[in-house]
Amino acid sequence: MKKIIYSPGEPAGIGPDLIIQLCTSKFWTDIKIPIVCLADPKLLADRANKLGKKIKLLQIYDLENLQTNKKSHIQFLCVAECNNLKPGKLYKSNADYVLQNLDFAIDNALNDKKTALVTGPISKENIISINRKFKGHTEYIQKMTSSDDVLMLLGSDKLKVALDKNRQNHRLEFILIDNAGQAVAHYLLPMRSRDLQKGLDGSQLVVVNKGDALWRIAYRSFGEGVRYIDIVRKNTSDINNPDLIFPNQIFSLPKNGAVNTGAN
Repeated sequence: MKKIIYSPGEPAGIGPDLIIQLCTSKFWTDIKIPIVCLADPKLLADRANKLGKKIKLLQIYDLENLQTNKKSHIQFLCVAECNNLKPGKLYKSNADYVLQNLDFAIDNALNDKKTALVTGPISKENIISINRKFKGHTEYIQKMTSSDDVLMLLGSDKLKVALDKNRQNHRLEFILIDNAGQAVAHYLLPMRSRDLQKGLDGSQLVVVNKGDALWRIAYRSFGEGVRYIDIVRKNTSDINNPDLIFPNQIFSLPKNGAVNTGAN
């Protein structure tokens, strides 16, 4: 691999923060492959200031002339101008900026098989405002690269989770890793397409185990079994009968243990 292209994704999200935090860490120089960030320099400078990080921005114009990674230095290539730099709130005016960066990164990765592409989180809602056929950046990359298969992988030192998004009925694959890096446990969790949308509001998820009841789940989650009614209200499309739930069902939990139904 010759280089890594990083597209930070949504400007209001954590994508810019991640590259800034990473470049100020020792691990940045341990990465021997040069990294280039596709971003408006005003966005990186503004976010670094908000994070209290001192960084140096090195503008490049040719992806073939990248330098080795230096601590607190970010090599960037400006593909488009970011219209709104404010973090924490989505702005539809930034949708085209996000998509231009992603398209540029995909094209360059396709043209050079020794180039890796890393993307930050992307707001599907924002992109749909300019491209109604956008289903998510995983599916978008699959289409743009004409790939037959696509796999979402979340990993840590102890746990790896893989999501096969090609199947109509999805599966989450969990692999538990021991200190020697060996897999010691493996589990497949069936999922429906609508399950993939759960938890996007920040709420926790719970998987129903054999022998579970909503009262028992509510007691484990909130310390009060009577709160099962809040779980029912939060998951009305999945719970037809509170006394009848099934193993491997996935429910989202109310953030504060109660759902506001709008009643006085």
